[in-house]
Amino acid sequence: MNRVELVGRLTRDPVLRYTPSNRPVAQFTLAVNRRYAKETDEIKADFFTIIAWGKQGENCKTYLFQGSQAGVTGELRNRSYTDRDGNTRYITEILADNVEFLSSKKPENTTPSNESIPSQVEEPTPYSFQGEQSSLYDEEYTLSDDDLPF
Repeated sequence: MNRVELVGRLTRDPVLRYTPSNRPVAQFTLAVNRRYAKETDEIKADFFTIIAWGKQGENCKTYLFQGSQAGVTGELRNRSYTDRDGNTRYITEILADNVEFLSSKKPENTTPSNESIPSQVEEPTPYSFQGEQSSLYDEEYTLSDDDLPF
């Protein structure tokens, strides 16, 4: 069984892209607090990359923003690619089956501030959608050198 359930806050606004066949896909990072036995322990968070396809991805872009609280259920996925130096890089992501919007809508007259983005958050790893398949669960990703962030 491969099921993931997370509740956390977005570290920045979702990024929405479209495949060559015009299929929407949103990517965002969810910060999830760790639980500790003692109340005096420092609160730490884990950061998970979330991928949402189709109408759900478009809704994420429309209704979620930096700081929004969201609940995500989905499947844990690993993928790999070779960087420009020939090193194999591995990425773990959550492919969302369902995204629940747990915050109210974005307050008006606010602009996102880069100052509040945690330093642990990396830029989203870009996708090349050359190998797009019809099923959410059968998606395989390939990256070209032009897609890599470094």
